[in-house]
Amino acid sequence: MRKLLFGRWMGMLMASVWLVFLIFPILTLNLQPDVFRRWLGFAAILLFVPAYVSSFIQLGILLEGRSRRAQLVRGLLLLLLTATIAWAGGALGLALGMAPFLMAYTVWGLWPPLRGIASLGVLAAGTAVLGLSGWGLHLLIPLGATALVGLSGAVGVGGTELEIEAAQQREEQLLSEDRERLARDVHDLVGHTLTVAMLKVQLAERLLETDPARAREELLATQEHLGRAQEELRLSINGILQRPVSRELEVARRDLEGAGITVELQGEPDRIPESWDPVLGWVLREATTNVLRHAGAGRVRIHVSPTALRIVDDGVGPGGGEGRGIPGMRSRVTSAGGSFEILSPPHGGCEVRVTW
Repeated sequence: MRKLLFGRWMGMLMASVWLVFLIFPILTLNLQPDVFRRWLGFAAILLFVPAYVSSFIQLGILLEGRSRRAQLVRGLLLLLLTATIAWAGGALGLALGMAPFLMAYTVWGLWPPLRGIASLGVLAAGTAVLGLSGWGLHLLIPLGATALVGLSGAVGVGGTELEIEAAQQREEQLLSEDRERLARDVHDLVGHTLTVAMLKVQLAERLLETDPARAREELLATQEHLGRAQEELRLSINGILQRPVSRELEVARRDLEGAGITVELQGEPDRIPESWDPVLGWVLREATTNVLRHAGAGRVRIHVSPTALRIVDDGVGPGGGEGRGIPGMRSRVTSAGGSFEILSPPHGGCEVRVTW
C-alpha cells in the first residue's frame, strides 16, 4: 500500500523535470569537431535519459531482491554513459555537468548504507575532476549543484522514509490489535457456543439408552449451536459481531438452564447506556461460559442496573489463573472507561462486577 504513494509515475515525473539541464552537455558536444565522438556523445545522452528516469520508478528503500540488483545495474550504466559523454566531448568538465544527475540517482534510488557511500563517492569524484581541470570557476557551479542536490535530497528522502517507517509501524500495530481482537472474539463468543454444544453432546450420550427422544433433542440443539458458532466465527473475522445485553440475558438463561443451573435475573437491562450495551454483552457471555466450564454452580444470579452489572454464582470460586477470558473481559471494560472486578463473596462462589 505504501509503495503506491511513491509509485513509478511520481518518481519518473520528478526525474524528468531536471532533464532540461542536459542542454549544457548537448551544446558542448555540438562544438566537438570530431564527428564520431560528437555523435557517440549524443547517443550516450539518448541512452542516459531512459536509464536515469527508470531509476526513479521506486524509492530505494522500498526495493527488494531482484529490483535492487536491477537498480545497481542502472547505476553502473549511468556511470559508464557519463564517462562516455565526457570522453566524447573531450572535456572532464562534462562529467561534472552530469554529476547532479548521478547524485539524484544515489539519493533517491539507493538505500542505506550504500546511499551514503555512493553519494560521498560522487562528491569525491567531482572534486577530483575539478582539481584535474584546474579549479575553474565555471566548474564550481555544477559541483555546488551536485552538493545541493545531495543535501536537499537527503533531507527530503530522509523525511519520507521516516513517514514510511511510522506508517508501517502503525499498520503493524493495527494488525496486532486486529489479531488480538479476533482472538478475544473467538474465545468469548465461539468458545462459549462450542462449550454449550459440548455439554449437550455429553448429555445426549448419557441419555441415549434411557431417554432416546431427549437425546435426539439435545443432538438437534447441538446442531443448532454448531451452526451458530460457524456464523459467529464468520462475523468475528469480519469484525462486525456485537452482542447487546438484552440478547445475551436470554441466551445466558437458556444455556445455563439447559445445563441444569437455576438462573435468577434482576434489574432493568433496557436502562443500560447505549455505548455500554455491546461491552456488557461480551462480559455476560464470557462470564456465562466460565460458569459452564469451571464453576460447578447450581445457581446464578444476574443483576443489571444503569451503572453496574453483577454476575454471582454459588460455585467453587475464582481459580488461581485467569486464562484468556478474564483478561479479555477486563480489557474490554477498561478500554470503555469502566471498572472490572472478580470477587469472592463471603458465602462462597464467585462474583463478576462491572461498574461504569
